[in-house]
Amino acid sequence: MINNTYILPIGSTEYHGELLPTNTDTVIAEKIARGIKKKMQDAIILPAIQLGLSSEHIYMPGTITFSVTEFINEIEKSLIDIPENSIVVVINGHGGNKHIINMLSAEYNYKHDNKKMFAPVLFTNKVKKTAVKLLGDFDSHAGSFESSLLAYYGLIDETLRENDYYVRKMPDALRFFRMDQLSSLGVLKSTNKLVADKQYGERLHNLIVDEVVDSINITRAQINSVLSDRTVNYSLYRMENNTYIKDCLVVVYCASPSEMKNDGLTNNQISMFIKTPKDISKINSIADLTKTKLFVDEKQVLLRVASECLFGIFGDSHCDCESQRIACLESINNYGQGIYIQLPQEGQGRGLHYKARELQLQVNGFDQFGHNVGKKSIYEAADLLLGTDDVDIRHFSVLKKIFRDLGLEKENFVLLSSNPKKISDLSTQTGIEIESASDVEHNINIENVSEYLAKIYKKNCEFMQD
Repeated sequence: MINNTYILPIGSTEYHGELLPTNTDTVIAEKIARGIKKKMQDAIILPAIQLGLSSEHIYMPGTITFSVTEFINEIEKSLIDIPENSIVVVINGHGGNKHIINMLSAEYNYKHDNKKMFAPVLFTNKVKKTAVKLLGDFDSHAGSFESSLLAYYGLIDETLRENDYYVRKMPDALRFFRMDQLSSLGVLKSTNKLVADKQYGERLHNLIVDEVVDSINITRAQINSVLSDRTVNYSLYRMENNTYIKDCLVVVYCASPSEMKNDGLTNNQISMFIKTPKDISKINSIADLTKTKLFVDEKQVLLRVASECLFGIFGDSHCDCESQRIACLESINNYGQGIYIQLPQEGQGRGLHYKARELQLQVNGFDQFGHNVGKKSIYEAADLLLGTDDVDIRHFSVLKKIFRDLGLEKENFVLLSSNPKKISDLSTQTGIEIESASDVEHNINIENVSEYLAKIYKKNCEFMQD
């Protein structure tokens, strides 16, 4: 849930005619931020970013601009210490910053589960219409609109007169922005008259603040609604007559970027196949599933947590992942209740690209440059490719959330695995109760026996099959 609000004012340092200061955009952004703070006392105002993207004004005296890279870096520095459960509200006083800020906000929101960022529109249609009513026009740069705001802030004199000191044509490059001519006052409109009315400025300032506060409250409510809805990242498919598990429920969870990074997920799609003795014909949504008691208490629930293995699915004889998958699904079906979870942890979390290089060493004895270095075990290959034989970077903490969201965290599980480390890690990282473990039927042959021997040596796996 979003509990904290941080306000980041961003402006610019650029020519604003002969009568307004070069930091006009920054002043307006900071004053609006302080206005928001008065209405949202729990909000925290961050230090303002004084420079923006002002290349369109670079030919004007007093203009200093960031490059795009510098601007992005400055914003990212401001966000480093933002805690979880927070929203960053960017108060942008300069139109030239808008597109980069929107791009960064989208990227920031994608990367973070419980931290969000957005830039509300300051000059809404309501604000523009009010400016036209009061001032006769809405001039967005160095005109009566900004002059009246600065008059209200006490930074310029209300008494202005025509100033013929600075008259010039805009550079050709600026005509792309439809800024054909600076007026004698430096206003980006063909006018030599300027209004700076303190009372009008106060009305406009208060209207902007009210509009932004409303926008913040609406956005916070929308974000919290999404975050509180545990079903938003889940999809359900009621599968009938599966080849191995018959009728079952398929749940797909879309993991966040942070969950992918923490658990070594190589893509964000986690699949669960749920076999239940109950009638599933009326379970047609995640909400239906969470309201249903799926398993009978008299029996334990079989659980298989398997890593993705594309090569095994496509018939690689050096891997028995496919035969183990079928054996586990059939065991769950015969037993009557259980869950098969497919985690996208290809190559023990290292990815398919790594897995292909590892198998080329393990099976054929060649590195990626075609050098014959001799066949390597899975751990010798890892040592060559990674500089360490600790190849396994898989974690299972994302399952804690999934079990909790689906109401499955209190079931008594029997884990279908012979890997003591996985048994321990699942219990520790997910909080579920694993009462016991059961071995999986293995298809050991001359081509995959070396991998089994490595597992026995390195992971202390205990196979019942000779």
